[in-house]
Amino acid sequence: MGQNIKNIIFDLGDVLVKFYPEGYLKSEGLNNVEVELIRDIFFLSKEWAYLDIGIITREEAKEIIISRNKKYRYILSKYIDNYPGMYKLVDCNVELLNELKNKKYKLYFLSNFHKEAFLTIHKQFNFFKLFDGGVVSAFVKLLKPYSSIYLRLIKKNGIKAKESLFIDDTIANIEAAAKLGFNTIHLKNPAKLGYILGNAGII
Repeated sequence: MGQNIKNIIFDLGDVLVKFYPEGYLKSEGLNNVEVELIRDIFFLSKEWAYLDIGIITREEAKEIIISRNKKYRYILSKYIDNYPGMYKLVDCNVELLNELKNKKYKLYFLSNFHKEAFLTIHKQFNFFKLFDGGVVSAFVKLLKPYSSIYLRLIKKNGIKAKESLFIDDTIANIEAAAKLGFNTIHLKNPAKLGYILGNAGII
């Protein structure tokens, strides 16, 4: 694979950054059962997907979610206000970006991500300076695994799918990319990315 690859495209969530809301929720006095409940109310809501595609604002999502779960109004309000700051680096994979850049690969990101959360991590983490470009769902109102968002990345950056390696933790996104001709890695364990790239002849 390695000889044909010029571009490496990263998903963000569970590849380069991880979402860690548990610590915040426990700091608010919630037990494990309550933490899971609040996470499910938010993550399993249709508003979470609407935020990814950028068709509602965080304030709109908060109002709708709280209207359905008034018992948890206080904690849901605080949680939704603060969740964009609950991301941490996957350090081992961020370190790989420098190595890949030194090997002259072009680096891109392609991610389903809420607008406010992306703006927060873009400001917080300096690894974005290593990227040559990228596409985030909320800014273009397109979602993986639909082909349109992959094609947007190709057109925007003038790259070819067959010369590109796409790394994502979600199998549906990987399958969609493969159908368009991308080389792919389904990353089930973030800590193994360096090993996988080594075996593929990328590093």
